[in-house]
Amino acid sequence: MALTSVTKEDIEKVHSRLNAMVEEQTKSRIAIGQMEITLKMMPLPPARPCPELAGHLTEHKESKRLWKAPIVAALIHLIELGIVALTTWFFVR
Repeated sequence: MALTSVTKEDIEKVHSRLNAMVEEQTKSRIAIGQMEITLKMMPLPPARPCPELAGHLTEHKESKRLWKAPIVAALIHLIELGIVALTTWFFVR
């Protein structure tokens, strides 16, 4: 294996690339620091569910109760009718 010689220009190219990389990392760190400061200054989000949403959900629960109760009652009534019909069929047969 032959060793290649490294010139001063090669070293300067590497250093210029490293310097550019360090500058970009510094810009990134500054931007992240500014975002952290901005987030700390922002007010905390409201507790979930917010009052408006809680009222809205209550409306949905009430409307669900309005249609669910008659359907359940109708199903129970159909089951009762089925039981009566089967019982009658056994006695009439």
